[in-house]
Amino acid sequence: MKLLLLLVIIIELTLFDIINSCKPSGISNKVSIGKDTYVCVKIAPLDWTLSTRNGTYLRIAQTVKADNITSITIDQSWTSESYHNDTLIKKLNVHQQYGDGVAISVESMGLMSYQKLYRSVRSQSLANETVTYPIFMAIINVHLGEVKSILWDNTCKWCDSNHCVDNTYDYYGNLVTDVNKSCYLLDSGCIYSANSTHIAESNSLCELKVYVTWTGTDSRGHYFNSASSRFSRLQTEEMKYYTNHLKDKGSLQ
Repeated sequence: MKLLLLLVIIIELTLFDIINSCKPSGISNKVSIGKDTYVCVKIAPLDWTLSTRNGTYLRIAQTVKADNITSITIDQSWTSESYHNDTLIKKLNVHQQYGDGVAISVESMGLMSYQKLYRSVRSQSLANETVTYPIFMAIINVHLGEVKSILWDNTCKWCDSNHCVDNTYDYYGNLVTDVNKSCYLLDSGCIYSANSTHIAESNSLCELKVYVTWTGTDSRGHYFNSASSRFSRLQTEEMKYYTNHLKDKGSLQ
């Protein structure tokens, strides 16, 4: 299965720009295998209704090939363990002392997924420690070329059960249960020690990475194949291709 790697830069917008902004106007909503289509990763405070946020969110719009497994890496999305110093967290006006979180969602052809926490103090396994969920996989479900839903795959193949937790939320910040879980790292594990020879890489270790895959049928009735290689169907050894940069640096604690 072909894997397309993309490196994109954060784009800052306001909440009021969200409607119909994920693809150019006049573009067909139909999706065809091997053809260009449009996917957005949206980053926002977990609870979109909080007035103190002033409607701030970030949107990353990307052209992708339908049925390629696409990896979208958000450059400079993790720059500091401190919520006071991290570039992304400051943009979103997220505050550690209030238990806020930085959440992501995926949109395609006008449909949006539930949210996943990317950075948070709201781990179910820890109290008052900040954590990062660095890797996600979205599955876009299509019927005859029309996007019907966007689901999140289970990413817990690369961590032990103690680091695998429920991590799906609605747009009011409420936890949605009975859905796929995610692996987290302690924020302290995202940074190399001062004696490390890899200190220059420390801020990229836990940068946000979202994989996109496809299931269902395209505009011509052909079946998508990329979802057969989603994380939850891989063997543990196969997952190392996606997660060695985390485990090899000693960040999985």
